[in-house]
Amino acid sequence: MKRLDNMLVELNKFSSRNKAQEAIKSGIVLVNGTKAKPSLKVNEHDSIEIIGNVNPFVSRAGLKLQRAIDEFELDFNDQIVLDVGASTGGFTDCSLKNGAILVYAIDVGRDQLVDKIKRHSKVISYEKTNILDVDNSYFVKGNPNFIVVDVSFVSLKKIIPYLCNFNTEMIVLIKPQFESNGKHLKNGVIKDKKIHIKILKDLISYFELLGLKVSGLTHSPITGKEGNHEFLVHFGKQSKRIDVLEVVRIAHRS
Repeated sequence: MKRLDNMLVELNKFSSRNKAQEAIKSGIVLVNGTKAKPSLKVNEHDSIEIIGNVNPFVSRAGLKLQRAIDEFELDFNDQIVLDVGASTGGFTDCSLKNGAILVYAIDVGRDQLVDKIKRHSKVISYEKTNILDVDNSYFVKGNPNFIVVDVSFVSLKKIIPYLCNFNTEMIVLIKPQFESNGKHLKNGVIKDKKIHIKILKDLISYFELLGLKVSGLTHSPITGKEGNHEFLVHFGKQSKRIDVLEVVRIAHRS
Protein backbone atom coordinates (compact mmCIF):
# COMPACT_ATOMS: atom_id res chain seq x y z
CA MET A 1 0.00 0.00 0.00
CA LYS A 2 1.25 3.46 -0.89
CA ARG A 3 0.05 7.00 -0.39
CA LEU A 4 -2.05 8.27 -3.28
CA ASP A 5 0.24 11.24 -3.96
CA ASN A 6 3.30 8.98 -4.12
CA MET A 7 1.50 6.50 -6.35
CA LEU A 8 0.57 9.23 -8.83
CA VAL A 9 4.22 10.26 -9.13
CA GLU A 10 5.31 6.64 -9.61
CA LEU A 11 2.70 6.27 -12.36
CA ASN A 12 4.19 9.37 -14.06
CA LYS A 13 0.91 11.25 -13.75
CA PHE A 14 2.67 14.16 -12.06
CA SER A 15 6.28 15.31 -11.94
CA SER A 16 6.34 15.85 -8.18
CA ARG A 17 4.50 14.89 -5.04
CA ASN A 18 3.55 18.51 -4.45
CA LYS A 19 1.84 18.77 -7.85
CA ALA A 20 0.06 15.49 -7.20
CA GLN A 21 -1.21 16.82 -3.89
CA GLU A 22 -2.50 20.00 -5.54
CA ALA A 23 -4.41 17.95 -8.10
CA ILE A 24 -5.89 15.69 -5.43
CA LYS A 25 -6.97 18.65 -3.30
CA SER A 26 -8.56 20.33 -6.31
CA GLY A 27 -10.86 17.31 -6.65
CA ILE A 28 -9.80 16.06 -10.08
CA VAL A 29 -8.40 12.74 -8.82
CA LEU A 30 -10.86 9.94 -8.06
CA VAL A 31 -10.05 6.65 -6.35
CA ASN A 32 -12.66 3.99 -7.04
CA GLY A 33 -14.99 6.76 -8.16
CA THR A 34 -14.59 8.91 -5.05
CA LYS A 35 -12.62 12.05 -4.23
CA ALA A 36 -9.72 11.29 -1.93
CA LYS A 37 -6.99 12.79 0.22
CA PRO A 38 -3.26 12.75 -0.64
CA SER A 39 -2.59 10.45 2.32
CA LEU A 40 -5.08 7.76 1.22
CA LYS A 41 -3.45 4.34 1.00
CA VAL A 42 -3.89 2.71 -2.41
CA ASN A 43 -2.57 -0.30 -4.29
CA GLU A 44 -2.37 -1.50 -7.88
CA HIS A 45 -5.91 -2.87 -7.74
CA ASP A 46 -7.50 0.52 -7.00
CA SER A 47 -9.03 2.49 -9.86
CA ILE A 48 -7.34 5.90 -10.05
CA GLU A 49 -8.83 8.44 -12.46
CA ILE A 50 -7.92 12.02 -13.33
CA ILE A 51 -11.21 13.59 -14.39
CA GLY A 52 -10.23 17.18 -15.10
CA ASN A 53 -7.44 19.32 -16.37
CA VAL A 54 -4.33 19.68 -14.29
CA ASN A 55 -4.10 23.17 -12.80
CA PRO A 56 -3.21 25.49 -15.72
CA PHE A 57 -1.84 28.13 -13.34
CA VAL A 58 1.43 28.32 -11.44
CA SER A 59 -0.36 27.69 -8.14
CA ARG A 60 -3.73 26.60 -6.75
CA ALA A 61 -4.62 30.23 -6.11
CA GLY A 62 -5.21 30.71 -9.82
CA LEU A 63 -8.14 28.30 -9.65
CA LYS A 64 -9.74 30.46 -6.98
CA LEU A 65 -9.50 33.68 -8.97
CA GLN A 66 -10.73 31.90 -12.09
CA ARG A 67 -13.82 30.84 -10.15
CA ALA A 68 -14.56 34.49 -9.31
CA ILE A 69 -13.97 35.66 -12.89
CA ASP A 70 -16.35 33.01 -14.21
CA GLU A 71 -18.96 33.35 -11.48
CA PHE A 72 -19.13 37.15 -11.62
CA GLU A 73 -18.68 37.29 -15.42
CA LEU A 74 -15.73 39.67 -15.21
CA ASP A 75 -13.68 40.89 -18.16
CA PHE A 76 -9.94 41.21 -17.56
CA ASN A 77 -9.10 41.99 -21.17
CA ASP A 78 -6.84 45.06 -21.44
CA GLN A 79 -7.01 45.61 -17.67
CA ILE A 80 -4.16 46.74 -15.43
CA VAL A 81 -4.30 44.60 -12.30
CA LEU A 82 -2.87 45.12 -8.82
CA ASP A 83 -2.23 41.74 -7.17
CA VAL A 84 -2.02 42.13 -3.39
CA GLY A 85 -0.33 39.16 -1.74
CA ALA A 86 1.05 37.79 -4.99
CA SER A 87 3.06 34.97 -3.35
CA THR A 88 4.05 32.47 -6.07
CA GLY A 89 1.88 34.21 -8.64
CA GLY A 90 -1.38 32.26 -8.96
CA PHE A 91 -3.61 35.34 -9.13
CA THR A 92 -1.11 37.13 -11.38
CA ASP A 93 -0.94 34.17 -13.77
CA CYS A 94 -4.73 33.89 -13.87
CA SER A 95 -5.06 37.63 -14.56
CA LEU A 96 -2.64 37.39 -17.48
CA LYS A 97 -4.33 34.32 -18.93
CA ASN A 98 -7.61 36.24 -18.81
CA GLY A 99 -6.23 39.11 -20.85
CA ALA A 100 -4.66 41.57 -18.40
CA ILE A 101 -2.11 43.81 -20.13
CA LEU A 102 -0.13 44.46 -16.94
CA VAL A 103 0.02 43.17 -13.37
CA TYR A 104 1.67 44.87 -10.41
CA ALA A 105 2.55 41.96 -8.09
CA ILE A 106 2.92 43.08 -4.47
CA ASP A 107 4.09 40.89 -1.59
CA VAL A 108 5.76 41.39 1.79
CA GLY A 109 7.91 38.34 1.15
CA ARG A 110 10.75 37.83 -1.29
CA ASP A 111 11.77 35.25 -3.88
CA GLN A 112 8.29 33.72 -3.96
CA LEU A 113 7.14 34.52 -7.50
CA VAL A 114 7.94 31.63 -9.82
CA ASP A 115 10.54 32.60 -12.41
CA LYS A 116 8.29 32.58 -15.45
CA ILE A 117 5.93 35.04 -13.77
CA LYS A 118 8.68 37.21 -12.33
CA ARG A 119 10.34 37.47 -15.76
CA HIS A 120 7.08 38.04 -17.63
CA SER A 121 7.12 41.24 -19.68
CA LYS A 122 3.67 42.18 -18.38
CA VAL A 123 4.55 41.81 -14.68
CA ILE A 124 6.11 44.41 -12.40
CA SER A 125 7.08 42.79 -9.10
CA TYR A 126 7.46 44.64 -5.81
CA GLU A 127 8.93 42.29 -3.19
CA LYS A 128 9.31 43.03 0.52
CA THR A 129 6.55 45.59 0.07
CA ASN A 130 3.61 46.20 2.39
CA ILE A 131 0.50 47.22 0.47
CA LEU A 132 -0.12 49.92 3.08
CA ASP A 133 3.04 51.64 1.83
CA VAL A 134 2.01 51.56 -1.83
CA ASP A 135 0.86 54.76 -3.50
CA ASN A 136 0.40 55.92 -7.08
CA SER A 137 4.15 56.40 -7.52
CA TYR A 138 4.46 52.60 -7.74
CA PHE A 139 2.22 52.48 -10.79
CA VAL A 140 4.85 53.46 -13.34
CA LYS A 141 2.91 52.13 -16.33
CA GLY A 142 -0.56 53.31 -15.40
CA ASN A 143 -2.92 53.04 -12.46
CA PRO A 144 -4.67 49.72 -11.83
CA ASN A 145 -8.31 49.37 -12.77
CA PHE A 146 -8.72 46.04 -11.00
CA ILE A 147 -7.41 44.81 -7.65
CA VAL A 148 -7.17 41.15 -6.60
CA VAL A 149 -6.35 40.22 -3.02
CA ASP A 150 -5.07 36.99 -1.46
CA VAL A 151 -3.45 37.60 1.92
CA SER A 152 -2.86 35.41 4.96
CA PHE A 153 -2.28 35.88 8.70
CA VAL A 154 -4.01 39.26 8.71
CA SER A 155 -7.62 40.41 8.82
CA LEU A 156 -9.00 42.05 5.70
CA LYS A 157 -10.23 44.84 7.96
CA LYS A 158 -6.63 46.03 8.18
CA ILE A 159 -6.17 46.15 4.40
CA ILE A 160 -9.42 46.86 2.58
CA PRO A 161 -9.91 50.39 4.00
CA TYR A 162 -6.58 51.40 2.44
CA LEU A 163 -7.40 49.75 -0.88
CA CYS A 164 -10.58 51.83 -1.05
CA ASN A 165 -8.31 54.79 -1.83
CA PHE A 166 -7.62 53.34 -5.28
CA ASN A 167 -11.33 53.54 -6.14
CA THR A 168 -11.50 50.49 -8.40
CA GLU A 169 -13.13 47.08 -8.70
CA MET A 170 -11.81 44.33 -6.45
CA ILE A 171 -11.92 40.58 -6.03
CA VAL A 172 -10.96 39.59 -2.50
CA LEU A 173 -10.32 36.09 -1.17
CA ILE A 174 -11.85 35.73 2.29
CA LYS A 175 -10.10 33.32 4.65
CA PRO A 176 -12.36 32.98 7.71
CA GLN A 177 -9.60 31.49 9.85
CA PHE A 178 -7.83 34.86 9.79
CA GLU A 179 -11.00 36.79 10.63
CA SER A 180 -11.85 34.87 13.80
CA ASN A 181 -9.27 36.36 16.20
CA GLY A 182 -7.97 32.87 16.78
CA LYS A 183 -11.33 31.59 17.99
CA HIS A 184 -13.34 28.61 16.72
CA LEU A 185 -10.24 26.96 15.28
CA LYS A 186 -9.50 23.26 15.53
CA ASN A 187 -6.03 22.47 14.20
CA GLY A 188 -6.18 25.78 12.36
CA VAL A 189 -9.47 24.98 10.64
CA ILE A 190 -13.00 26.39 11.03
CA LYS A 191 -15.55 23.67 10.32
CA ASP A 192 -18.74 25.17 11.75
CA LYS A 193 -21.11 26.58 9.11
CA LYS A 194 -22.59 28.96 11.66
CA ILE A 195 -19.18 30.54 12.26
CA HIS A 196 -18.62 30.96 8.53
CA ILE A 197 -22.01 32.66 8.21
CA LYS A 198 -21.30 34.95 11.15
CA ILE A 199 -17.87 35.97 9.83
CA LEU A 200 -19.12 36.60 6.30
CA LYS A 201 -22.10 38.66 7.44
CA ASP A 202 -19.85 40.71 9.71
CA LEU A 203 -17.35 41.34 6.91
CA ILE A 204 -20.02 42.30 4.39
CA SER A 205 -21.53 44.78 6.83
CA TYR A 206 -18.07 46.20 7.44
CA PHE A 207 -17.34 46.51 3.72
CA GLU A 208 -20.63 48.30 3.15
CA LEU A 209 -19.84 50.76 5.92
CA LEU A 210 -16.69 51.61 3.98
CA GLY A 211 -18.89 52.54 1.04
CA LEU A 212 -17.99 49.49 -1.03
CA LYS A 213 -20.64 47.95 -3.28
CA VAL A 214 -20.76 44.20 -2.72
CA SER A 215 -21.64 42.81 -6.14
CA GLY A 216 -21.14 39.11 -5.52
CA LEU A 217 -20.06 36.36 -3.14
CA THR A 218 -19.11 32.79 -3.95
CA HIS A 219 -17.13 29.93 -2.43
CA SER A 220 -13.69 28.90 -3.56
CA PRO A 221 -13.67 25.76 -5.74
CA ILE A 222 -10.93 24.33 -3.54
CA THR A 223 -10.15 24.57 0.15
CA GLY A 224 -7.05 26.16 1.61
CA LYS A 225 -4.00 24.01 2.21
CA GLU A 226 -5.15 23.08 5.72
CA GLY A 227 -8.69 22.30 4.56
CA ASN A 228 -10.37 25.63 5.33
CA HIS A 229 -13.35 26.76 3.27
CA GLU A 230 -12.62 30.08 1.58
CA PHE A 231 -14.83 32.61 -0.17
CA LEU A 232 -14.50 35.27 -2.86
CA VAL A 233 -16.21 38.65 -2.77
CA HIS A 234 -16.53 41.10 -5.65
CA PHE A 235 -16.68 44.84 -5.09
CA GLY A 236 -18.14 46.39 -8.21
CA LYS A 237 -20.21 49.28 -9.45
CA GLN A 238 -23.57 48.09 -8.12
CA SER A 239 -24.63 46.44 -4.87
CA LYS A 240 -26.51 43.16 -5.09
CA ARG A 241 -28.42 41.12 -2.55
CA ILE A 242 -26.07 38.53 -1.10
CA ASP A 243 -27.45 35.22 0.20
CA VAL A 244 -24.70 34.32 2.65
CA LEU A 245 -26.50 31.25 3.98
CA GLU A 246 -26.82 29.75 0.52
CA VAL A 247 -23.18 30.42 -0.37
CA VAL A 248 -21.99 28.75 2.84
CA ARG A 249 -24.40 25.84 2.38
CA ILE A 250 -23.04 25.15 -1.11
CA ALA A 251 -19.44 25.47 0.11
CA HIS A 252 -19.95 22.84 2.79
CA ARG A 253 -21.75 20.55 0.38
CA SER A 254 -18.95 20.64 -2.20
